Amino acid sequence: MRLADDTRGRVPFALIGVLLLLGSTTYASTLATGNPRVDRDAEVAMDRAAAASETALRTAVSRAARDAARTPVVDPAANTWGDVVNDSRPFRDSLRIRIYVAARESFERASYSRGDVVAAASLPATPTAEALDRGLDRVRVRSVENGTSLEVRLSNVSVVAREQGTVVARETTNWTVIVATPVLALHDRTVGFEESLARGPLEGPGLGRRLTARLYPLAWARGYGQWGGAPVSNVVSTRHVGVATNGAVLELQQAAYGHADPTGRAAQRTALARFAQQEARAGLSTPGTSLATSVAPPPTVDPDDAPRQVPRLARSDAPTPEKRVDVGVNDTADGAYAALQEGDSGPSLDEVLERAYRVNLTLRTQATLVETEPWPRPRPPRPDVTLVNESVTSRATVEPGSASLPARPPNATRFRAETRHVAVSHTLRWTWARGNTTFESTATVRERYAVGVAVDGSLPALPGTPDRPVVPVFEEGGALDGPNLGDVPSEADGFLADRGGVRSIAETRALDGPDALDRNGTVTGDRPADLREWVTADLLALNRAVRNASTSVRMGDAATGRANPSANLSARLATRRDALVDAPTQYDGAADRARVAVRAAYLARVDARLSDRSDAAAGANDRLESVLRDRGVDLDGWATEVMSTRTDTSPDPYSVGGPLGGEDAFVPQGGPPYLDVQGVDRTDAAWSTRHGTEYPLRTRNVNVFTVPYGDAVDAVFETTETETVRLHTAAVTLRAAERAEESMPATRRDALDEGVSRSLDHVGSRTREVLRRETTLSYSDADRAVDDAFATWNRTSARALAVTNGSFVPRVVNEAGLDGREAARVRVHLRAAVAKARDSEKTRVEREYVDDAASAVREFSKAAATEAVGAAVGNGTDRLAKRTKGKAVVLPAGLPLLPTPTNWYATVNVWDVHVRGYYPRFAVRTTRGGPGKTVTYVRDGGCATLDIDEDGSEEKLGCASRVDVSVRTVVLVAVPPGKTGVGDTDGQAVEDSPGWDEPYPWEENPEEQYRPPVGRLSP
Repeated sequence: MRLADDTRGRVPFALIGVLLLLGSTTYASTLATGNPRVDRDAEVAMDRAAAASETALRTAVSRAARDAARTPVVDPAANTWGDVVNDSRPFRDSLRIRIYVAARESFERASYSRGDVVAAASLPATPTAEALDRGLDRVRVRSVENGTSLEVRLSNVSVVAREQGTVVARETTNWTVIVATPVLALHDRTVGFEESLARGPLEGPGLGRRLTARLYPLAWARGYGQWGGAPVSNVVSTRHVGVATNGAVLELQQAAYGHADPTGRAAQRTALARFAQQEARAGLSTPGTSLATSVAPPPTVDPDDAPRQVPRLARSDAPTPEKRVDVGVNDTADGAYAALQEGDSGPSLDEVLERAYRVNLTLRTQATLVETEPWPRPRPPRPDVTLVNESVTSRATVEPGSASLPARPPNATRFRAETRHVAVSHTLRWTWARGNTTFESTATVRERYAVGVAVDGSLPALPGTPDRPVVPVFEEGGALDGPNLGDVPSEADGFLADRGGVRSIAETRALDGPDALDRNGTVTGDRPADLREWVTADLLALNRAVRNASTSVRMGDAATGRANPSANLSARLATRRDALVDAPTQYDGAADRARVAVRAAYLARVDARLSDRSDAAAGANDRLESVLRDRGVDLDGWATEVMSTRTDTSPDPYSVGGPLGGEDAFVPQGGPPYLDVQGVDRTDAAWSTRHGTEYPLRTRNVNVFTVPYGDAVDAVFETTETETVRLHTAAVTLRAAERAEESMPATRRDALDEGVSRSLDHVGSRTREVLRRETTLSYSDADRAVDDAFATWNRTSARALAVTNGSFVPRVVNEAGLDGREAARVRVHLRAAVAKARDSEKTRVEREYVDDAASAVREFSKAAATEAVGAAVGNGTDRLAKRTKGKAVVLPAGLPLLPTPTNWYATVNVWDVHVRGYYPRFAVRTTRGGPGKTVTYVRDGGCATLDIDEDGSEEKLGCASRVDVSVRTVVLVAVPPGKTGVGDTDGQAVEDSPGWDEPYPWEENPEEQYRPPVGRLSP
């Protein structure tokens, strides 16, 4: 469109003419008068000054915001000016002070003159803290527009017009301005970030929880790798804690600002790459123990272009506390079997069988009075005598005759029944006296009784055996087609004969009543010749079923002392007891009942042993809790809750929309960007001008159970064998010594070898005893079988581990040439005997030998690691493998739960991790703050000063404390029983980073740099 054709914005000429006319009239009136001109100058000057001052206020706010971000006040100064700053909001109050002072200065430069009239806005001077406090009431600040802008309300601003020093106009006004600066958001997010760095794992989202989330998969992956045989000497080390802490800190930056320090991310990837190389040198690059994932080569591009993802340690599919391990009854079943056979802690198998063939015999009688004469009353022979004695003499005559039989209980079988008549003659004698003279009188009473006599047989109740009918019984037949108590009824004759026979019993019953009779007795029937073998075969099948019964244990519960698999197994067997007892609805004779009685007796032994195991586990868990509490780890509360909150969520992208659209980019910049536990050389650091080495991150890592023997373990299990260790521990240590044999003193290894060999001699002796007792092998054949079984393994450690892991017994059975049912029976006896032997004091090995060998192995491992570090990764690994013949050199570690062969269901360990440190300089920059301008919020320990009283010198308002790190967490790991356990085996229970004991710079020179009290976190 042409300009001539465009009618937009045109004004009618008539309107312009009217305006010109009015303007000329006003001008003529002004020329005609004097004072109205002065008023007009003041009015214009006031308006122009107000407009200029409002613009100056905006500039002052922007400048004050940048200055406040550059040197924020987090802790007020200890002076009268600092007293004006509220401790609960130091940054906001300091910002208000800066705005007040900057506005006052800006107003002085924003005056306006018209003619002789000068107008300017002004704020009261603040020569004292009290004046500043009053002036501060005029300033209000708040964050608006989603935190991207700052709204400032300045109240009671005086705008005064003066003509040659005389006030000609005055007004008070309030101004509200909005400036595009996210200074409050920068501070608030930094405070939130700082608070998260000091927040423990149970206090909410923060460093404690994220560090825990990173350490748990790492520790469990390395722990299971060590348990599986990988050469892991430190499950959780300083370098692990350092890398994990930096990753967690970067994630918290991402959560707080929407971005993590790009240089820090690049440094984290470099650290992970270096970490992966170190793991490879140690031979840990196997799939099961691969720890470094998402690791890129060291970046060569601009850090700002680095991926925003913060890399992590450990595989995502690493074992976790949710991992479950099946714990079986195992050797407890074999021990119960052997105890039943031998009569240990209860009746033996033969005694149970004897009781099953025992029959209760009961003599039952019934006497009925069929004839009687009246009993006379005593009559004195003379009226003057006194009755002094009365006696009755009874005499019975037994004759054949019919009578009613006593009732038979429903669960009894009547073996014999007889009836008799008993004639009783009672002679009554009375003695009378008169003075010294006595007189006697007599009388006779005759009675006749019909007496029934019976012998009943019944089967006594057997412990744990269900009461069921037995059919057939007391006659040949049944399960084994044997006597089946058929010989018992004939024993009734002997039972009667022992009591004088039927005649004597009837006479006694008539004369003295039923209580005078010996009514009860027992008799044991003959047992089938093959009963024991048959029952033993059935018992072996039950043993297999019970031995294979298992319960699932959550490893996290084991690690926190909350698991009690023995109690769970006992409850599980109780629910299956009816099926395990296998009682039919009707016993197939006495043999079938005996079989069930044996099963019940065996299950009772198993339950008793599981109950003992359960009590031992509960006691050990309580003592474990107490031991750890003494070491500062609250297992029942804090540590358990830490494990339950070990996961975190990845932060969502955190962006903020600005008032002009788009997004604010808050980019943190740490100085240094990576908090290295090895220290930072200040001469090479852009964030400091001082020299020397500083340690911005310090860690302490305490492994509670560094070895599977020692004060902590002894305290947990109240053991008195403080100078000896378990055979398994000694065997694993000996194996490590054997693999490092070329580089360690032979005397240390040989002493331990001899100690383990002596333990194996005891195991061999017990094994020979079982073979001689349970088989027909001669002494020499039994000895040969045991010797040949041991010879299967060519090293002492291998033979000892075979004894502890269960592979020794099958080899003995094979060498003895046993098979079939005999092999199964002997195998159970051997397992029980070997388990008992390896749990005895005689198989424990002197701790001195174990300690010496372990120390030598650690020295060898350190030397090999040093050699590998000095070589290329491949060559170093090859050299280490060559020196150990391709075998991993791994020492045992951890706390066995419980440390007996039949109770060991897990090995646990605990790491108490402390992290503290600081950023010497921490900044957050943003592009918000005006076109082309950048606002940078800096926390470097510097102090904020400002000329408040306008005397030419600056007053101290407060200081910006450095952003610090301080958290503690605990890591618990549990692995299945056996093998090497889990824990740090380098002999260093407390691992401190290089700078742990180094003082902070402000501790060396308090005047050099301000440092506020630890823990101050201000909004």
